[in-house]
Amino acid sequence: MISWLDETSEKSAYGGMRIQCLSAFILVLSSMATASSADVEVSACLEGAIIFAEPVRASDGGRGAEFSMAVTNHLKVAISALAAEISYRTEGRAVPWAKEGVDRLPIPGGIEPGETRDIRFGTRRGQDWMDPLVADVVIHDASGPNGESLAVQGDTCSTPQMSEEAQALLKAASKCWVVDVGGAAARVSVTVGVTVAQGRVGRDLLLVSAAGGDDLAAETAFQNVRRTLLRCQGDGYAVDDGHYEVTFSPQSLRR
Repeated sequence: MISWLDETSEKSAYGGMRIQCLSAFILVLSSMATASSADVEVSACLEGAIIFAEPVRASDGGRGAEFSMAVTNHLKVAISALAAEISYRTEGRAVPWAKEGVDRLPIPGGIEPGETRDIRFGTRRGQDWMDPLVADVVIHDASGPNGESLAVQGDTCSTPQMSEEAQALLKAASKCWVVDVGGAAARVSVTVGVTVAQGRVGRDLLLVSAAGGDDLAAETAFQNVRRTLLRCQGDGYAVDDGHYEVTFSPQSLRR
């Protein structure tokens, strides 16, 4: 589990580093064995909207591996959390000491539009890890002030804004969402067509689009969505009858 240790609202002393991104929701890490410094990658939907400085090793004070990273918010809304994947390694060594799976990192007080904050993260482990120790970070998503996914629903993406009913379906289904974080489908976002009648979701869902994986991964993600919607409806969803297109992303639902 990644530890979100503390933060400060002071302006960062570190220079901002624009993130070089690949295609949306497809995050491919370059070889870390020969990297000479920490690496930061981010979903293409947030490219240029959130600027991350290179993580810097902080004084551990006996607390293990602790890092500080400056984050600048260029969005129109505040950021309340990040969905991040972190790998700790020693420069020159081929195998990292630890790889943390995607986890939601809350930011108490948030980061307001136009603001830069130094945020701290780390792990209680690491006392015996060799220096120079660095942290490689993959940012999958960011959450808005109400916990909404900015990579899926934000203005920085080409994904159309979902209707209130579609957002209600997404929120309700997230309570039942189960995904294998190590599977290929974990990085696939899918948009499905859903027909609701008397609060019930029909079994004939339509896969509208998918991004972030091959055909097999997309089909697996689609079936995950289908099972989730059927399993979670209980006595029915509190939405009006109609047809809705809902975008599901494992990063946005893992909260």
